Amino acid sequence: MEQGSEPGVLTITGKWPTRLRLDDQGITVRNALHISRRIGWDQVRWLRDGFWWSGGQGVPASWVLCIVLHNGREIEANATERDGPLPDTLAAIRQAAARHAVPAVLTGRPAHRGQPGPSAGLYVDPGGKLGLREWFGTEWSPYLQVDSATIGHDAGSGPATVRSPVSGREQQRQWDRVASRAKWAQILPAALLGATAIVAAVTLAVFVYALGHPEADGAVAAGLVCVGFGAFVTFIVWLLGKPDRKAAQAAKQAAELARSKDGTPSPLND
Repeated sequence: MEQGSEPGVLTITGKWPTRLRLDDQGITVRNALHISRRIGWDQVRWLRDGFWWSGGQGVPASWVLCIVLHNGREIEANATERDGPLPDTLAAIRQAAARHAVPAVLTGRPAHRGQPGPSAGLYVDPGGKLGLREWFGTEWSPYLQVDSATIGHDAGSGPATVRSPVSGREQQRQWDRVASRAKWAQILPAALLGATAIVAAVTLAVFVYALGHPEADGAVAAGLVCVGFGAFVTFIVWLLGKPDRKAAQAAKQAAELARSKDGTPSPLND
């Protein structure tokens, strides 16, 4: 990070040619395609942790500053892409935003947007609040991380944690999604296994036929290859669906616990 020589100017230079500049007039973002965009502070709704997928199997996601505009558009500042930003970088961005009354919720962790998966992580609040919330794999945390200034703390300091549970309807919607993913994680392997069994039965019939017809040996070999491939794909699909099935089991228990507390029925199925 390079601190601007002028007061109130922050410049962050990333991998060439990416660059981010925050000054009193606004924000300038230059990403990898040499395209620069100038954003006025009045266009910015809030700044938050972002998620940048670097690509490659086993490569963890990187943190990136996400600029959210009032029109709903989100702009990732590639110059800030890091495995973990330095505390002074986060503090400088928070202070720049605070000078212009722009909320900034920056934890330094990659934050996702959209529907959560079976893995835990930090997400943009599903209820639309300007904050970040933990997803535990089956349910949302009742605590929301918000800009400190919104609850009367010092502007420009780190995020504040407030108790703000998601609505029962939203939580139930997530439980239903977990159950739906688990259902497909059961249906797909079963369907593939059934198809493989049919191919195996056909191959066996061809094998019996080939005992008296040597010209059918090629069909038997092709059938055996298909059976082996089908069994392999079925196993992989079953393995990939294991986290969804485990999450559904935990979600069912969480839904039953919530039902026992409030006395309302839960439509979550096995």
